[in-house]
Amino acid sequence: MACPSIESLLREAERDAVVTALRLHPQWSLEQVLGQIASGGPLASVLGELSIGELRRLPSPALGVSYIDAVRGVLQQAGGWVGASYLRARVGGERWHLLRALGSLIAAGEAERRGRTSSTRYRACPD
Repeated sequence: MACPSIESLLREAERDAVVTALRLHPQWSLEQVLGQIASGGPLASVLGELSIGELRRLPSPALGVSYIDAVRGVLQQAGGWVGASYLRARVGGERWHLLRALGSLIAAGEAERRGRTSSTRYRACPD
């Protein structure tokens, strides 16, 4: 099996970075994203080639960001109690995968949980 070239690795990392930025800003409208594509900026071609499916996939392990790290980051950025749907909208993945990551963060003392069933909320533990 041939090793990927540095150029292909850099293209993949750039694409993953754009997907991550889009996930972290779900308030951006499609009109705003289309405006960036139309402007012909440095990432316009990457944005123009993305599919909706790519926004739903898990973060690429090639970036050195594990799924748990991505969940931890979103919890820290949220700055308060959030539901599982909020987290899934930002990190993607299956429900069970998210719950396993949250369980690991709670067990490690990095996150807290309150509530039951649909009222369950999570937050990063304060420092």
